[in-house]
Order: sequence, then C-alpha cells, then structure tokens
Amino acid sequence: MTASTSALQLRNSQQAPFLTVRRIRRAIVATAFVVAALACLFGSHVLREVEAHTASLLIGWRFASDAMYTTVSGAPGVAFNVAGDWLSLPITTDVTGTYALAGTLILAATIVILTPVSLTRVTVAFVFSALTVAVVTQARLLMLATTWGFSGTDAYYEAKSWSIVAGIAVGLLATAAAYAILTRPRPRRGARTVASP
Repeated sequence: MTASTSALQLRNSQQAPFLTVRRIRRAIVATAFVVAALACLFGSHVLREVEAHTASLLIGWRFASDAMYTTVSGAPGVAFNVAGDWLSLPITTDVTGTYALAGTLILAATIVILTPVSLTRVTVAFVFSALTVAVVTQARLLMLATTWGFSGTDAYYEAKSWSIVAGIAVGLLATAAAYAILTRPRPRRGARTVASP
C-alpha cells in the first residue's frame, strides 16, 4: 500500500456522512414550513375567518358604531354600521393575507435547505414577516371599510385596486428586509480582516 493510497483512505474515512443529524433536523424543519404553506393555501377559508373576526373588532373600535363577523356570498366578512347604514365587507382572496403568508413560509423553507443560516434566525425572520403580513392585511381592511363607509362604493373599488399593489409592495419589502438582516451569515469566530498595504 502506497503512502498516497493510505492518505486517500484516511481522507475518505474522515468525511462526514451525507445524512447527519444537522441535515436531518433542517430537512424536518423545511418540510414543516412547506406543509404549513400548503395548509395556508388549502385552508385559506379558515384563515380568512380569523382575519374577518379580527377586522370586525378593529372596525368597531375605530369608526363604526357597530361591527360583527358575517358571511357574504359564502365568504367570511365583516358587517359594520356607519351613520345608520349596514355594509358588508367580504374577505375574498384578493384582500386576504393568506397567500402572502404562504409565500413567506416557502421562502423560509428554501433558506433552511439552501443556506447554513441557523434555524433560530430563520424562524425569527419568518415570525417578523408573518406579523408584518397580518398588520398590513388588517390595515388594508380597515382602510377599505373606512373608504366604503364614508366615500361610497366607487371609492371603495378604486381603493381596493390600488391597495393590492401597495399591500404587496410593503409586505415584500418588509419580508425581504427581515430575511436579509436576520439570515445573513455571521462571520466566523477568530476570523481577522487583514488590511492590504
């Protein structure tokens, strides 16, 4: 046996196995993120009900004389009273934050699989992104209800159109910032930066 053959065998024996505990743990976490994203997509009705209940509390607290959860053509919604008139705001697929939440889950799963960023930091970034999606969604619903109650149906549909773009833009920017800041690789310990002459 030559020295080169012995060195090669030693190197191969020292290589870490493909299925390490760390890789298995990250695969499980990534799978959980993907499953949660699918649950958001296929169970969007349940999440829209939660959004409607929350919006009814905010609308009743901010400007309506009364507000309650209801259904509008089978979709979850908010019924609210403004100046004696009852209006019903449906939480449809174009105003819900469910799909944006699913997108943040898929992004988290991708980062877990493709990068060495710690699971804790990815989870913190996801929680921040999910909270941002929830806040933006409720702010948009409150704005739509206020516009409809005080400015009429035409203003409501106009606000609904431009707020889709604004909501998506704010959500994407906040999500991108959270993941960029919280998931950037940390410098190795003991690493030193040597200034060039």
